Amino acid sequence: MELPAPASEPEGEVEIDFGADAEAPKAGKGVKAKKAIRPADAVVEAGRAQDESLAAEQLRLGLTYRDMGMMDDAIQSLELASRSSRQRFEAASVLGRLQADRGDRAAALEWFERAAEAPAPTVEAGRALLYDLASVLEDLGEVGRALAVFGELQADARGFRDVPARIERLSRAQVR
Repeated sequence: MELPAPASEPEGEVEIDFGADAEAPKAGKGVKAKKAIRPADAVVEAGRAQDESLAAEQLRLGLTYRDMGMMDDAIQSLELASRSSRQRFEAASVLGRLQADRGDRAAALEWFERAAEAPAPTVEAGRALLYDLASVLEDLGEVGRALAVFGELQADARGFRDVPARIERLSRAQVR
């Protein structure tokens, strides 16, 4: 699938100094000197801005597809968005939930683990992800790992959802 062009050009002006290796004249009094940017650096920076713009666009598109019930299209767009470090947490979290809803617990686990590697945008979003991750681990029979994640949640946010009851149930199951 070919990615769509960004909706607009990256904001901000970049001055490219093709003679960056040459001695630059000194700025006179009252004249502001602009930092010279090598052409290759400018191209890389413009590419990064465009990649981030495309990833954000794919995330929005994926969420829209999900809301419309077009799950295959949502998954495809969210997978593209998850390649961006800035979009990874949200895209991978949503992908994990979509896969869990489809009954593919192994795929859900993979996406939740990817999301957990990225910084959460809010404390609440991070807690929700850990809860979903632990739930999938429990469903897959990985009692020890599920117990560890629920324990981390309990230490961070006493009484979060039904975490105390799950810890108690998993602790009994692990003893057997």
